[in-house]
Amino acid sequence: MARYTTNRENNTRPLVPGTMGNTIKIHTVNEQIMSDVWEDVTYAFGYDPTLGTFRNAPLGRGEYAEEDASDEVLALHEEWLTRQKAAKEALQAYQAADHRAREAAVVRHGRTVEVFKGRKVAKGTQGVVCWVGETRWGWSVGIKVDGSDKLTFTDKANVRVVGTEILDLAAEVAREAHIKATKHAQAPLSTVAAAALYQQGIGGQGFSYKRILLYFPFLRRERCKWNSGQVLFKA
Repeated sequence: MARYTTNRENNTRPLVPGTMGNTIKIHTVNEQIMSDVWEDVTYAFGYDPTLGTFRNAPLGRGEYAEEDASDEVLALHEEWLTRQKAAKEALQAYQAADHRAREAAVVRHGRTVEVFKGRKVAKGTQGVVCWVGETRWGWSVGIKVDGSDKLTFTDKANVRVVGTEILDLAAEVAREAHIKATKHAQAPLSTVAAAALYQQGIGGQGFSYKRILLYFPFLRRERCKWNSGQVLFKA
């Protein structure tokens, strides 16, 4: 993700085509590289125009990186952070909604349930759970049905809690929002800025539409035109 020098050659070159000036920070993480071996690994975190997003690039022995992010990269980083935050919040909202729906669906004492399968008790029978226990045939429930003085017993798997439809719907809506936010967070950033950064990184040279697509496959559906040695993208 950054320029680096090696001990054998005293020059600089990009680790990935077009990444000079795209590094946000350099950081070191202690990672497990073998079952009982831990080692400090240094990463250059920055913008990768070939992917249209930010990522960590490990630096090997003798490789050197600089925190040289341009203003354009910093602006893209703010957009990336906003997307990541939105995806995290959507995930938390989905997890909370899913937990509420699952907890509400648990068959337990005092909850109103409905028989939806089985042979001994008519489907659609509703009642309040007054007993839950394990028998030699498995877990069973005893429900108090209106108009009956005795408990109606059936297999626990034959009943479901009544009135959880709204919570199930809320969990499904939160799930769809989570999927949408995650896809948005993983999608390439601004194509116009990415194209400009890529061209800046390769020294302002002009490239054909076919070669641009080699590095920016996500631009395939964008309009591209060649004008005075510059590649212009229009959404």
